[in-house]
Amino acid sequence: AHNLIKHVPGFYTQCFTPDTCIEFAGTHGPTSLTANSGTPKSRANLRLAWAAGMATVGTTASYRSAISNTDRSVDPDACLNAWYTPCRVASFTTFNAFGTYKFASHWTLGLHVVNLFNKAPPFDPQTYGGVNYNPALDQSGAVGRYYRVNAKLVF
Repeated sequence: AHNLIKHVPGFYTQCFTPDTCIEFAGTHGPTSLTANSGTPKSRANLRLAWAAGMATVGTTASYRSAISNTDRSVDPDACLNAWYTPCRVASFTTFNAFGTYKFASHWTLGLHVVNLFNKAPPFDPQTYGGVNYNPALDQSGAVGRYYRVNAKLVF
């Protein structure tokens, strides 16, 4: 129920006139509508968990495909940053780990490690709201690895 794979060819097409339609999936555009966050063609989330007795351990993986640093509504072929010759933002994948233990019928303790391998976000010179990274798509990389401990009491 937690697994998700999404591929969106033709997902975001904007028509300016009946004869002029532009496909934006896989690009940074349209910058006027996406707050310059971009529209990746593919995203995937996978969760694997194993339970034994009172314990559960698992991992999650999150992926988004690379995006072109272009906005076809501004210029069909031009890079948004002429000085940035790769003209693309690399794909980004992060992994998390988690574990829980149920001490009694009413007590559960959990530990989560977010961004397990402390992966930094890919360079994105065009984004709005972040400095050289895309906060809308890659915030977990900017924050870095962190830990979350939680306790649950049911009464």
